[in-house]
Amino acid sequence: LQPVLSRVARFAFGRLGFSLRDMTDEGALRTVVDAAHTSFARHRENIERTKVPVLQTWADDDALVPRRFHEALARARPDWQHLQFPDGGHDVQKFHAVEVADAMRRLVQPG
Repeated sequence: LQPVLSRVARFAFGRLGFSLRDMTDEGALRTVVDAAHTSFARHRENIERTKVPVLQTWADDDALVPRRFHEALARARPDWQHLQFPDGGHDVQKFHAVEVADAMRRLVQPG
């Protein structure tokens, strides 16, 4: 069953717009399994307890995480720095590397 599920997972990632160039069937299935076992309640607790500076980045055309989730997180933590892009998909750091790097530099070297 694993080979079939792996191919289905890889197909789904492709339909979501992810590059499949470096993704194996097994890697796609592992990603789906990891996501299925993620405790979002635990993530919520960690977000609330975070005390270090955080840079949240997202793109409006993210095919994996809906924009409303990014916006809800930004509202929940207005003390974090936020960078929103109209494009860049789920990997904005690849498509807006200079802007993200500059924001990260400012985050760790204020002033």
